[in-house]
Amino acid sequence: MSDRVGIYLFALSLTSVLVPKVVGSFISAKPNEHQQRVACISAPGKVLIAGGYLVLEHPNLGVSVATSSRFFTTVLPKEMQDGIPTFPSCITIVVESPQFYEQYIYTYNTISGQVSSRGSNSNEFVEKCISLTMAFVKEFKQKDGSGLGPILNSLSGTHYLSVVLQAHNDFYSQIKELKRRQLPLLSSSLAQLPSFMPCPRDASGNVSVAKTGLGSSAALTTSLVSALLQWFEVTRVGLRPDSEDRRIAHNLSQLVHAVAQGKIGSGFDVAAAVYGTQMYRRFSSQAFEPCMEPDCPSSLIYTAVMSEGQGAAIPTSASVNALLDSKMMMQRKAQTIRPGGWSQTIRPFTLPYGMDIVLGDVCGGSSSTSMARQVLRWKNDKPVLAEKVWDTLSGANTEIFECLEEMNNQYRRDPLQFNADIMWASERRADEWDGKSSESAAVASLLKLRTLFQTTRRLLKKMGDSAGVGIEPEAQTLLCDATANLPGVVAAGVPGAGGVDAVFALTLSSAARAGVEQMWSKWGSSSNNNSTNAPVVCPLILHAGAGLKSGIVAHFGGSHLK
Repeated sequence: MSDRVGIYLFALSLTSVLVPKVVGSFISAKPNEHQQRVACISAPGKVLIAGGYLVLEHPNLGVSVATSSRFFTTVLPKEMQDGIPTFPSCITIVVESPQFYEQYIYTYNTISGQVSSRGSNSNEFVEKCISLTMAFVKEFKQKDGSGLGPILNSLSGTHYLSVVLQAHNDFYSQIKELKRRQLPLLSSSLAQLPSFMPCPRDASGNVSVAKTGLGSSAALTTSLVSALLQWFEVTRVGLRPDSEDRRIAHNLSQLVHAVAQGKIGSGFDVAAAVYGTQMYRRFSSQAFEPCMEPDCPSSLIYTAVMSEGQGAAIPTSASVNALLDSKMMMQRKAQTIRPGGWSQTIRPFTLPYGMDIVLGDVCGGSSSTSMARQVLRWKNDKPVLAEKVWDTLSGANTEIFECLEEMNNQYRRDPLQFNADIMWASERRADEWDGKSSESAAVASLLKLRTLFQTTRRLLKKMGDSAGVGIEPEAQTLLCDATANLPGVVAAGVPGAGGVDAVFALTLSSAARAGVEQMWSKWGSSSNNNSTNAPVVCPLILHAGAGLKSGIVAHFGGSHLK
């Protein structure tokens, strides 16, 4: 199913939510028009095809591909109704997650700025997202002179703020559902399922969910944060040149994601959700480390998010512990953050024309966090071996990005010849390409790219074996090798931290993609895969080729139907 069809189905599923249409733009809304306004922001899932583990450390790069599968957040006011609580000096925020059968109720105190859970049910991750975003919004609106008063007054007592969270089906494994419906494990079968399928429940009624490795927490965070920023008129994505809006959405989403998870990661998944397919080098953890402290003041959050550039000295938690005893000291701490905290490198690009990604749901279940801890422990325990593997991997990852960029340049120089060469290669296995590489720059680049991916796979597997981590278990090796030998396949591998969650393939045509899908759909029951432990694999719907909308996207009153 194409991205356009997916978004169309999303719109149909939210008909009742999107009845209040956007009137004009967000720029000149009057107070009573706040009750009419809708903000819907989507953020893509990602596939890290190069840079697993190394992207955790600067200056190593990662190559992250944003996909057509998206996480949506819709924010709009609704009239108060029975069962929705009201509290003095508060606006009520009702978060609905229909795919998880959940509803969370929070209040935002317009005086203290505190967000509190008010229902019997709560979600700490969502609560922290809302709390930190509202803290930033409050500071932003005060500093730009507009204030939150007119918006909050239009809601207080008469309306609550509805927040609806929904994700494309690709984010969660649908293998069990396809088997229940007796449908083949193909993306065409996934396209037959209702959009935004509720997650299955087990015998006890608990939600049973398996993720597919698209970065659902980062996409959720980015979508939720960006939708709230849009509704409160901090950003206006889609209504003006949005480089500054994306910078704010990126920085705040990174901060929120780190606080919600309780750790500062590399940030590549949030960066891909905001900016799309890219080469990425991480920021320094000093960018917002002080904001990880409990009860961080809104002024500190604002300063951290709005800082830019490189080279600022930002205090770590160890150096400011003595300042945590009083609000006055926390405010002094905020003043020590100067512009320059963010040092990440983000270079958006697209996959070369004709190239696409196929992602397979393997539904094995791996913990990327614990795997990363084990790899970093191995790196400290065996520094000589680790440095050799690490440096070689880093060089190969850099060359992968450079090769993809060179192919984009080849297309720009001579699109007709490039297309002809890619089409030629798409009809043949890679071991047949060598004869044409001397006369075709595009085919030579394909062979180089394939060799580089083989190198990174070999080194990641070596690293995993040495560290006692199943980065590419033998069952995945057999699957990847068989996939890479199909016609029109440039490379195959396990994305991100590896394990048994997913497998990806870079293909050169729809026919090549179909060949991959057919092989994967039969892999778990095939007698030709030489393994009694062959995983069940289901190809997902997503695409990631040229022309795809990248990063966060704002959907306005029906415009996302087109």
